[in-house]
Amino acid sequence: MKRKVFGVGLNKTGSKTLAACLRQLGFNHLDYCERTVTDFLAGDMASVWAAADRHDSSDDWPWPLLYRELAERYRDARFVLTVRKSADIWLSSLVKHAHRLELYDRIDEAIYGYRYPENAPAHYKAIYERHNHEAMQFLGERCRPLCWEDGDSWPELCSFLEEELPQVPLPFENRAWQPPVDHRIATALQCKLEQAKLARRARMGREMPKGLLA
Repeated sequence: MKRKVFGVGLNKTGSKTLAACLRQLGFNHLDYCERTVTDFLAGDMASVWAAADRHDSSDDWPWPLLYRELAERYRDARFVLTVRKSADIWLSSLVKHAHRLELYDRIDEAIYGYRYPENAPAHYKAIYERHNHEAMQFLGERCRPLCWEDGDSWPELCSFLEEELPQVPLPFENRAWQPPVDHRIATALQCKLEQAKLARRARMGREMPKGLLA
């Protein structure tokens, strides 16, 4: 049985590429699963742990939110923290991602506190920097940061996981796609509505959204 591996980088940091790498290495991998995220948000941790137990490795939501509990539950697990070259590059990618999501998808909003990152850029960048720092500080030598943009590849991943190097190129995944015009118009309108709601909230002196990662 393979040692458990968890990807704990935030979304839009290369988690899809990590998932493809782990599958190539023979891991029975669980990446983004709406059912598991829904279970987590509903507080059904028994189902969340059952999903983790059934797989050799997991990444994407909800696992970056649970690295402390995962480290305690799986004492010999290793953790991969995927990162971008900078918080600004990550934010730019997340903005595009938010406008590609289905209009009914509210999972990122529950996690970050906002639907559209451009409406609270400082909030998002602070979350990114804090999450990466705290995960590395907490997990220590059990965690390896990887940045595909900086040239990290099979050697860095495989040496950390003690796996043999595969004789194939790194499988870059999740190439961006352009949503149809009507979807772009609808998300632009939703973004403006969120801006208006936040401005009204500020005028009333009400606390700004925080989300699960705040």
